[in-house]
Amino acid sequence: MISPGTPNSAGRPQTVWDRLPRPARILAPMEDVTDTVFRRIVARAGRPDLFFTEFTGADALFTRARRSVGKRLQFTPEERPIIAQIWGNNPENYFRAAGLIREMGFDGLDINMGCPMKKIIRKGHCSALIENPSLARELVLAAMEGAGSMPVSVKTRIGLHSVRTEEWCGFLLELEPAALTVHGRISAQQSEGRADWNEVARVVRLRDAMGIRTRIVGNGDVQSLSEVREKHRLFGVDGVMIGRGIFENLFLFREDGKDYASLTPAEKIGYFRRHMQLYHETWGERRNYEVLKKFVKTYIREFDGAAGLVDGIMQTHAYEEAEVLLESFLESLRAPALSDAAIGVTSQA
Repeated sequence: MISPGTPNSAGRPQTVWDRLPRPARILAPMEDVTDTVFRRIVARAGRPDLFFTEFTGADALFTRARRSVGKRLQFTPEERPIIAQIWGNNPENYFRAAGLIREMGFDGLDINMGCPMKKIIRKGHCSALIENPSLARELVLAAMEGAGSMPVSVKTRIGLHSVRTEEWCGFLLELEPAALTVHGRISAQQSEGRADWNEVARVVRLRDAMGIRTRIVGNGDVQSLSEVREKHRLFGVDGVMIGRGIFENLFLFREDGKDYASLTPAEKIGYFRRHMQLYHETWGERRNYEVLKKFVKTYIREFDGAAGLVDGIMQTHAYEEAEVLLESFLESLRAPALSDAAIGVTSQA
């Protein structure tokens, strides 16, 4: 089923990666965050050049769990271009998953070889593959064969327990993925310390020396579009992937310079209510209401009373309860301020 050999980019048809601007602005795949609901909110607030799904288990797609896992691959035209990300360590299921994702109309497939979660690594998945290049090669080639003309990319880190950028990323580049996203930390760091962008630049130089078309995307500690442009200028990356920065500024990808912090409290609450409504309409009882609470501080922030409102919503367990709190807060904002005379204050001559 899976043919041997290394793919060759010569004559490869143009893909979504070739059509992206430089530097491309990309929203990172994040567990229980970048579902179809949040992607639509971000698209309206200030869209990036490319979206990714949450990471989806390739093995689970072909078990009884497919119905629940499959929700991770739900998307609308509003979210395009969009890449589906998968993980696992079974080449046969990578082949099948790639075919399924191609049929679903995604613009590309990405392989997660960077997740640092210990329970995932212990089972040989994701960043554990940094120490298992023979299996990593099988997985990439299986995905490429199943994907046909759909581009296959890889997201990874610069090492598992120590920095192995040249050895590991050089190996991946030999497989000529459409793109290689490099998070500038080793897996053992999780999100600690600073991302090493000099190592990301090393991957750019490796790519250039090999003379291949693989796009190099850098990832780690970027919080603004000005930093995206700076990373492109200083380190030569073709794109920058941003994850946690979107929680600090929902308008991060906007080109007009408007910051989410400049919105009124009512406008910020309006964004959260829209997310809550879309979440309820999209998932109903198929997804836990509690997951929605991950987003509260993204929207309700930086205004008087925000902390108390957040605390109140975190105590709720149903949409209706949260809606009552939000409406009550909005009513308090609409109430006219009492005049001095009404509260018994007289002016002094």
